[in-house]
Amino acid sequence: MALLILTALIASQFLLLIYVSASVLVCSERDPVGLNEALRKAVRRLPSLVAGLVLAAFCIAGSAFVFAIALAVIVQLLAPSASEAAVAVAILVMGAIVGLRLSMLLPVTVVEGVGNPVKAVARSWKLTSGHGIRLTLVFLANYGGMVLVVGGVATLAEAGNSYAGAAGFLTMALAIPSFSIYSVALLAVVHERLAPREIDAIRETFA
Repeated sequence: MALLILTALIASQFLLLIYVSASVLVCSERDPVGLNEALRKAVRRLPSLVAGLVLAAFCIAGSAFVFAIALAVIVQLLAPSASEAAVAVAILVMGAIVGLRLSMLLPVTVVEGVGNPVKAVARSWKLTSGHGIRLTLVFLANYGGMVLVVGGVATLAEAGNSYAGAAGFLTMALAIPSFSIYSVALLAVVHERLAPREIDAIRETFA
């Protein structure tokens, strides 16, 4: 039973990646495709995308780990009284910075067709270079809105009023699909703005 549940969870994640990849392809203006072609491309590029995401996860975790060790040494030498919470927040910020630099991994792999995971990670890192503040503001505004919606629904649910709770859950039911569509479109648009018009040259280079 546990194996069946695990298999279903993994399959659902693969299906989610295919859905997001196909959606980004449809939203992208670089190589406009229909839904059927987008799904075919998404399935073909799924292995490269999974490999790239695994590599990105190792990069984020590895950088946070190295930063944690370095920070622990510095804290012990210069500020031994520093709170563990402050150190933990600093480590999370470091992981978030690296994650932000790798945020274009999906469109790089799916839209640009960069199949080599190492080159896809390097390409995402290059695209986001010098745009950290703007990307942070864009993604904070995007996900911050969703957090506000979820928080508002949770507040209504805890109010004890059945009508308020029903209205809150209805709002979430409408907000989540809208948020998903908007997030995919946002990812495609951000990639369009960051990537110079060299898509054919990129495909030839990374083919």
